[in-house]
Formats: sequence, C-alpha cells, structure tokens
Amino acid sequence: MTNSYNWSRRKLTYEQAQEIRDIYWKDPDLSYGILAKRYNVSVFIIYRVLKNLGYNHPIPTGYRAP
Repeated sequence: MTNSYNWSRRKLTYEQAQEIRDIYWKDPDLSYGILAKRYNVSVFIIYRVLKNLGYNHPIPTGYRAP
C-alpha cells in the first residue's frame, strides 16, 4: 500500500505549518527565505504552506506510517 499523503516523509508537522501561516499573516513583510531558514526547510516548502498547497489537513488520529 502506498502512502499517498507522504506523512512519514514530511519536513514539517501540521502544527508547524499553522504556526508559519500565523506568523506570516501577522507580518506579511517577512520573507519566505527567513521563514525557510527558521524552520530549516526550502523556500518552496514555505511557498506551498502559505498557498495552502500542502500541510492543510492534520494527520488523522491513529494513523501509522507503513
């Protein structure tokens, strides 16, 4: 069975993604690069988080990675 959501390989948790969104919406002048360095991920990951292209659903309770 494949892990279609790739939760086991994610670089951020859902809570971290929400935190990034909250920080960015409070200070939209903050650059993607600064957030990427702060969370040790790529600018592309930050872009996807802020555009709701990823990390927009929490991991279901009881989920176990294969």
